[in-house]
Amino acid sequence: CSITIVVLCVSLTVYTFWAAKRGYDLNFLGPFLFGALIVLVAFAMIQVTLLVPNLEDSGDDLWFLGIGNILRVHSL
Repeated sequence: CSITIVVLCVSLTVYTFWAAKRGYDLNFLGPFLFGALIVLVAFAMIQVTLLVPNLEDSGDDLWFLGIGNILRVHSL
C-alpha cells in the first residue's frame, strides 16, 4: 500500500509542476483528490483491522479509535 501512496504523491507532484509551468488551472482535481483520500483512508482502516492480531476483544475497537481520531482532527 505504501508503494501506491508514493506513486500517487510523486505523480501528482510532477503533474502539478508541469501544469503550473504551462499556466493550467488545477481546481478541477479537488473532487477527485478528495474521493481518492476517502478511499485510501477506508482501505487503510480495513487493512489495520484485518492485519492486526486480536488484541483483547476484536478489531471493532480499532474502527472506533480511527473514526474518533479522524473526527477529532477535523474538528480542530
